[in-house]
Amino acid sequence: MDRTGGAQVDRTGGAQVDRIGGAQVDRTGGAQVDRLGGAQVDRTGGAQVDRLGGAQVDRIGGAQVDRTGGAQVDRLGGAQVDRTGGAQVDRLGGAQVDRTGGAQVDRTGGAQVDRIGGAQVDRTGGAQVDRLGGAQVDRLGGAQVDRTGGAQVDRTGGAQVDRIGGAQVDRTGGAQVDRLGGAQVDRTGGAQVDRLGGAQVDRTGGVQVDRTGGAQVDRTVVAN
Repeated sequence: MDRTGGAQVDRTGGAQVDRIGGAQVDRTGGAQVDRLGGAQVDRTGGAQVDRLGGAQVDRIGGAQVDRTGGAQVDRLGGAQVDRTGGAQVDRLGGAQVDRTGGAQVDRTGGAQVDRIGGAQVDRTGGAQVDRLGGAQVDRLGGAQVDRTGGAQVDRTGGAQVDRIGGAQVDRTGGAQVDRLGGAQVDRTGGAQVDRLGGAQVDRTGGVQVDRTGGAQVDRTVVAN
């Protein structure tokens, strides 16, 4: 045991304890523990643990874990995981996953997927897909497709197509085509054409033409 002023060095076999004032260094084999006030640093081989108050940093090779209060950050190579309360952020290269409660956001390059409960939103470049229960909305540029149950609505520019079961309605500009089973109704401006099986009715202004089989009836409404 060596004492010099307020310093003391204890050596037992391969172990050594250095005490200087309130500081203490313990060395045992390849391990070392430094204590200074409330701080402590543990070194074992290539590993190191720093403790300062409620904070702790663990280092093992290229990996590092930072703990402060309820927060924790794990770093391994290019990957990082941040944990704060119930939230977690995973980063791996250009990818990132944010988790907060039941919500999750995945980001990879320019793509993003948001999940909240049973809802999901996929974004890739200018495209977006919204899913909520059995409903889905696809957006690509100026086009949009709405799906709800067996129904679907396609919108492209000024055009729209509604599909419900076997029925379909096409709208383009001021024109509209209704299809229901074998029946079809074409509307363009003030004109209308009804088709049902082999029958057809043309309406233009006050004029009407009925066609059934080989028969045709022309009606012109004359104002008195």
